[in-house]
Amino acid sequence: MLTVYYDGSCNLCSREIQVYMRADTQKAIKWCDLADPSIDLTNEPFERIDALKQLHVKDSSNRYHIGVDAFLAIWKQLPAWVWLYHVARIRPVKIILNKVYAVFAKHRFRRSIHCNMINQKKGEL
Repeated sequence: MLTVYYDGSCNLCSREIQVYMRADTQKAIKWCDLADPSIDLTNEPFERIDALKQLHVKDSSNRYHIGVDAFLAIWKQLPAWVWLYHVARIRPVKIILNKVYAVFAKHRFRRSIHCNMINQKKGEL
């Protein structure tokens, strides 16, 4: 089973995750909305702010996949999306996806009020 840690306060992120949730007909993925303060990350090797910056996925072997690799883990699990997994694994395609996602994720994080608030609180600790 995969565990997906996503930013439910981000409209774009939520819409995309909803598409994957509908495709997860086997209920093979656990979806953790980081906007829910009851989500406990104490035993995870990352902080909430890190998972808000980039999508995080934990697989059944307790390996973590971040960013594009997280999407690959999701797509591989969903029959309707496995074709994209195969395309995105092609080295030149993955290189481009990593660059585009890095720019997008950084921009999205900086523009998200809730991310900035959490980031500021973290800096005060």
